Amino acid sequence: MRLKFKIIMVLLGLFIVSQGVWVAAQIEAVTIFTDDFESGVNPSSIGVYDSELFYNSSAMSGMPAISYGNHLHVVEGMGYNGTNGLHMHCDETILGSTGKYRGAWLTTREFALETGEVAILRYKFKILNKGTYMGEIARFSCINSDSYLATPLALTNEYFSFNNGSGNYEYSLDEWYNIECLITTEDADNVKLQLTNENHEILGHAKITADVTGPIYTRPILFIGTQCDLAEAVMDDVSLTVIRGDEYTPSIWQSTITDGEKNVSRIPNINILFDTLFKSEIDCIVEDSEGNLLDKSSYEFDVKFRTVYLRFESPLERKKTYKVKIVDTEEIIGQIAFTTEKTHLLNSEFISVDKTDEEGNVLEPDISSPVEGYVKAVISIEDPFLYPEFSGVVMVALYRDSKMVWADIREHILVPLNMGKGELNITLELPEEAEGGVLKIFLLDYLEEGYIPLHPGLTIS
Repeated sequence: MRLKFKIIMVLLGLFIVSQGVWVAAQIEAVTIFTDDFESGVNPSSIGVYDSELFYNSSAMSGMPAISYGNHLHVVEGMGYNGTNGLHMHCDETILGSTGKYRGAWLTTREFALETGEVAILRYKFKILNKGTYMGEIARFSCINSDSYLATPLALTNEYFSFNNGSGNYEYSLDEWYNIECLITTEDADNVKLQLTNENHEILGHAKITADVTGPIYTRPILFIGTQCDLAEAVMDDVSLTVIRGDEYTPSIWQSTITDGEKNVSRIPNINILFDTLFKSEIDCIVEDSEGNLLDKSSYEFDVKFRTVYLRFESPLERKKTYKVKIVDTEEIIGQIAFTTEKTHLLNSEFISVDKTDEEGNVLEPDISSPVEGYVKAVISIEDPFLYPEFSGVVMVALYRDSKMVWADIREHILVPLNMGKGELNITLELPEEAEGGVLKIFLLDYLEEGYIPLHPGLTIS
């Protein structure tokens, strides 16, 4: 369907604190355009466009009047999650004496920003073919009718190149990426761009200064016609919105932990993505269910672009509810509550089981059944929650005829883990009943109500 320019008044679920009372703030959001390409657009000549995007290079005055209609097609099933997508590509045709290959680009209708307003450009895209040219093959720009105002991100044959940002990121073909570009009227660094993967994990960011007070355009993607030959990509879910009004407050857009989530790791890594820029320096407060504030030495938080990254230094209490509050200019602009897990299962297996002497010298490696005397077992531990250590209890039990005849309990066992993985070394002195018996080793967690098994147990028989 064709989507017309529209102005809508929306309640974005944003809140501001006024004398302890939460009230909704009404925001004016101007949708410059939005398109999911389900309309089947297939531009075929100069000046032909659908929705609020121009699909060829003649969209702006002063730009070359060359038709790119054959290089932009809406293709069924090519978009995100099998929907329609806008396929764009270059070819091997050289234009006259220019020495340049024919390419394709998109340019939005012009718009202007008043002081204090924010424009948000969002879209998904993936690169299908990068061609053979090893230099710059595409740009993501903010422009006016005369020149490029800002090019925060460029695409080469190998990587994304961020202008005044996080350096380069090597991309992969056939993977979806998200571009989010924020344009404000601030004096410096007012064009900010963030690249994320399909899970909205940040891969890179850029910032650049541009005068955007006059009529401007955004160019979500441009395949520059300089030896791009067979470069091609697909785009989907593109939109440009201008937020007007001084009362606008950033709001949580996405988070790696949902509000009210249970059984969360006791040392969670939480990323909270907001819908636009913060007004000022951000603070992060964490409190427990009794309203006690956690000491800030127990966690770290960082703010990049419009994402808050929260990392805890040590495990939180078990089965307890915590609340994370993000504060901007003394206003709570977002909060997420979660409850930590009680315990969880580990993965473990024998690496080796050897018969040794009293000093630990191996007498018989890799035994397959219990024997009297000293036995050293090396056990791998893998924690799916990636805890930095295993702290618990090891219980060893010897069975004969399904009856336990001997046991050994080791408390306060501490095993360092690297990325959730580590090794437990334990030496046992087994009694004479070991011959012909069944030996079981359990890793346990100690709670107030007693020992809790962390896995089904390992067996030597």
